[in-house]
Amino acid sequence: AKIIETLNKFLPKSAISYGQIIKDLEDTNRVSFRGTMAELREVLREVLDYLADNKSIMETSGFQLEEGLKGPSMKQKTIFIMKSRGYSKDKFKVPEKAATLVEEITGSFLRATYSRSSADAHTEAKRPNVQQIKMYVDGLLCELLEIHK
Repeated sequence: AKIIETLNKFLPKSAISYGQIIKDLEDTNRVSFRGTMAELREVLREVLDYLADNKSIMETSGFQLEEGLKGPSMKQKTIFIMKSRGYSKDKFKVPEKAATLVEEITGSFLRATYSRSSADAHTEAKRPNVQQIKMYVDGLLCELLEIHK
């Protein structure tokens, strides 16, 4: 509820998406979670884009794009946000790892989905998988949005 409340203040469309993610995961009749997985990643991307614009990050001394990317990764945006708040490196290790994990899992899932024309078990997002990713995203969103208890 606090995540939706906070998102409503500055990213109302993300708040709606996040609410839909929750409804999708609660729907016991739902059979596909592809859209839910993509929406979860999109909410996190929108929050990161809102808090850390690409231009500011790319102008940071010593910044280098990760191989194969045209803009900063979720991990790089998370680090930028945490550094801009004056947090020590120890303080942002967990959010950095969470962003990396979410980016890798959802990214590889989405790439597999985009690269295959048929829906099969290799690209099927199951409820438990999406619920697990959501837990990582929840923790990361609470950190990024500075939601404490």
